[in-house]
Amino acid sequence: MNSVMQAAPIRPLIAKGRNAGQFRPLNDIILDRLSAVKSAVVILRRDGFSVIDVDHMKGLLPRIWIESSARCAKFADAFTVKWATDADGPYQVNETRIGEVRVCWTVRGH
Repeated sequence: MNSVMQAAPIRPLIAKGRNAGQFRPLNDIILDRLSAVKSAVVILRRDGFSVIDVDHMKGLLPRIWIESSARCAKFADAFTVKWATDADGPYQVNETRIGEVRVCWTVRGH
C-alpha cells in the first residue's frame, strides 16, 4: 500500500431531487470549474494580465496564477496569503477572486 496520502477532490452532495444525498458526478464538477476558469481568463486577458498557470482541481476553488505587474494594484480586495523566503529572496503571494476562481500572483522583494 502506498504510504503517501493524496487529497481527494471535494465532491459535494446533491441537495434536491431524485438524486438527493448522492455525490455530484466528478465530471460535472470538473466542467463547472473549467467553465469558471475560462470566464476568469477571458476577464484577465481583457484587462491586460498574463495567465501563467492554472490549478483547477486543487482545493475548494480553482486557482489561476498570473504574472505580477503594476496592474495587480487594481485588485483593491486582494490580500496576502503567504510570506516566505527562498533562494531568490523574500516574496509574498497575493490573492483575489474573480467569481468562483482564486487569482494569485507572487511579489518579490518585500
